Amino acid sequence: MSLYCTACGAKLREGTKVCPRCGRVVSQTKRSANGAKDYPQEYPRKRKRSSGQGRVHSDERPRRERNEADYYDDYDDAQPCVAEVGAGKDRRKSGTGRKTVFFMLKLLTALLIVYLLLSLLQIMRVRLSSYEFDTQMKMTCDNFGEALDGYIDGGKWSYNPFSFTAEYSGTHNGEDFSVAFSVKWNVRVKYIEKDGDPVIDEKLLDAELMAMFI
Repeated sequence: MSLYCTACGAKLREGTKVCPRCGRVVSQTKRSANGAKDYPQEYPRKRKRSSGQGRVHSDERPRRERNEADYYDDYDDAQPCVAEVGAGKDRRKSGTGRKTVFFMLKLLTALLIVYLLLSLLQIMRVRLSSYEFDTQMKMTCDNFGEALDGYIDGGKWSYNPFSFTAEYSGTHNGEDFSVAFSVKWNVRVKYIEKDGDPVIDEKLLDAELMAMFI
């Protein structure tokens, strides 16, 4: 294997440490007969990384240059998310509508419960109350509950919370008969209705109520 000076390229003998032509120290780098460098074993030559191993070099996959027209084309092709936004709004509206329906149902249920409790309370007030007659005659019934149950057949109670009126309706001797009570503050008889004809006069009311209590 021939040796050459790395500075001037002069041919050297083996074991020469100083170049006789330029006077520089000879390195240990060898040259083959065709002039190619032969690196020493302690400094192995690095392998060139193949295209299939590790990181791909930029020269193997050149990036596509984008001009201004490409960006305008992408902008024109882009579709706005109108459908998704509209669907989200529809879902929010439907959720709000369901919440409103549930709230209204709860409110109506609460109002119905309050109405039933108030009706029962006012009806009990009427049934436990009595009527004062201007007579010393002893009455058979002590309150309106006993008098109405014994005098009217198939009677039913109803209550109007707006007018504070409780009414007991049924039949007596085959005729429609009803008695209305005002329960706003004190319990008092408003009128008695026989076959659709109201009885309002106090004397006639006293006579009908006395017939009920006797």
